[in-house]
Amino acid sequence: MRVVIRFSLNKDHGSALRNTLKAILEQRNIIWTGKTTGTYEGYADEADVRLALTAFWKAVELSQNGVVDHFWMYTDRKPAPSLDDLDL
Repeated sequence: MRVVIRFSLNKDHGSALRNTLKAILEQRNIIWTGKTTGTYEGYADEADVRLALTAFWKAVELSQNGVVDHFWMYTDRKPAPSLDDLDL
């Protein structure tokens, strides 16, 4: 499924929490888009989304470096593009 996650952080001096969350999401193929600080997108199955979100919120809970200001997630059943779909 396609998944898009956006979040913003407050009080994250030195980006310690952001870097932790980025690594958690990218480990599950939910990749930082580079467009804005907190936008990630990818294709993952339900198990990977569940594991990513469990680790994400656990890291937020344990963080002493920042807090989540807002969190937004969108998913749909759009499949990942195949090599035939890409303009190479």
